[in-house]
Amino acid sequence: MNWILLSCVLLPFSSYPSMSMEATERKTVDLLRERIEKYRLHDFVGAPLCIISVVLGALLAVSGINHLLNPFFFAQSIDGYQLAGPTLKMIVAAVIPAVQIVLACFLLTSTWKRTISLLTATMFLAFAVLQFYALATDLSISCGCFGFSIEEISIKTAAIPTVCFAGAGLVAFYSSDDPQHDENTEPFDLRPDTT
Repeated sequence: MNWILLSCVLLPFSSYPSMSMEATERKTVDLLRERIEKYRLHDFVGAPLCIISVVLGALLAVSGINHLLNPFFFAQSIDGYQLAGPTLKMIVAAVIPAVQIVLACFLLTSTWKRTISLLTATMFLAFAVLQFYALATDLSISCGCFGFSIEEISIKTAAIPTVCFAGAGLVAFYSSDDPQHDENTEPFDLRPDTT
């Protein structure tokens, strides 16, 4: 059975008379091993990245919708951090929920994965920094992460955006913005490299 598979695999190289059968065989086996290893990693990483993207998209969607439905509470949450004046506070309270929903839509549809994941990671990093700032300055405020909440900022609430930042970073690291990425990398495309 292995010889049948190997002879089918060697067929693309049979038109190169300058290569001996042993060299053709070695090159084919090396290419096959390389492709198999590459796609084992791709399959191993692909499903968890998809799950991470969906979870991050769902979190951003829930948060954005809650903030849109109650913009004044969100503005009060922003005011609790004591970093923005009244005008900036209202602008941030209007813009952040819209950005969260747009990022959620792109994450859930897997469009521009790398760029959207980088923007998502940046947003979660900003949320984490703000919460650690509040912890460092002993502010007793609600984080305002998912709308109305009386839970004060703690290590637990600061860990959520930190973990989300790490997840978005992983998705960005292993993803591509090229929509043809999966089509251009067939695991058993054994045509010889002409470059």
